Amino acid sequence: MAVSEVARDEMERNKAIVRQGFEEIANAHDPGKLKKFIADDFIDHSIFGRSDTYDEKVRNENDLNTAFPDYRIEIIDIMAEGDKVVTRSIFTGTHTGDFAGVPGTGRKFSIVEIDIFRMEDGKAVEHWDAADTASLYRQLGIPLR
Repeated sequence: MAVSEVARDEMERNKAIVRQGFEEIANAHDPGKLKKFIADDFIDHSIFGRSDTYDEKVRNENDLNTAFPDYRIEIIDIMAEGDKVVTRSIFTGTHTGDFAGVPGTGRKFSIVEIDIFRMEDGKAVEHWDAADTASLYRQLGIPLR
């Protein structure tokens, strides 16, 4: 069955919103912009910290900014189907603050991450991710548990 032009336009809008969110929140290190991109009842199933409330998501973003103050996420691929947007990205940074109970090591890292966003009315309502955490821990010199 062919995707209608309206559905295709909505999927393109959702992809643009996700791209903009990565730039304005993650790469600009500005959790204050979360309200623009996520719904009030947003649920984050992230391996970097589950969030069931907006305040928890802000806290988790601040924790990432503290652990990796120079981190960047570069989207390599982005796809949309229905109400989902999927990205494959390269997540890079330097470990200078506490992460997983380990003080900053000063080591740089680069890992692949897959993110899935469920979108509703122009905002993310749910998020899942999968990242190469074994490689992250290895690059940071953190023993795998």
